[in-house]
Amino acid sequence: MTLPRIVVFALAFLTMTCDRPKPGTRDNASLYTSPTTGFSFTLPVAWAGHYRVERPDPAGNLPPAIDVVEFVYPPIDSTIAPQVVFRVVVFTREQWDKLNAEAGPPYGWELGQKEGKVWVGGLPQSNPFVPGSADADQFDQMQISESQVSAGFHLP
Repeated sequence: MTLPRIVVFALAFLTMTCDRPKPGTRDNASLYTSPTTGFSFTLPVAWAGHYRVERPDPAGNLPPAIDVVEFVYPPIDSTIAPQVVFRVVVFTREQWDKLNAEAGPPYGWELGQKEGKVWVGGLPQSNPFVPGSADADQFDQMQISESQVSAGFHLP
């Protein structure tokens, strides 16, 4: 009887730790609210049933951050790694200023700032899937612009 208890505990743990968007009222969209930094984002209707939310350890982020939230497309072809459709990284003002002073392409764009924190958005540079594949078509349908993100993004 130990195995079923472990399975029940694991399922309960996963249910408690997974971030789930809340149903919204606008165009049947869902609203995601970060449990750690409180930002909210209205998810595009085209994402319904085609994404999951992942919260990687922000200390493992390069550069280190306060919080990281990734909206990920899990491909139909399970041999292909899931791909980030939109990422929000929260830095301290000092971290963000230091990052912006470095040479190279920008890490993302500033979505907003509050109380010494800066919320930064990042979108994919390109579609990583084989052109014409079902995953490429779905990934294309899920693409959003910086202005669409900004319209659906709100600080606490």
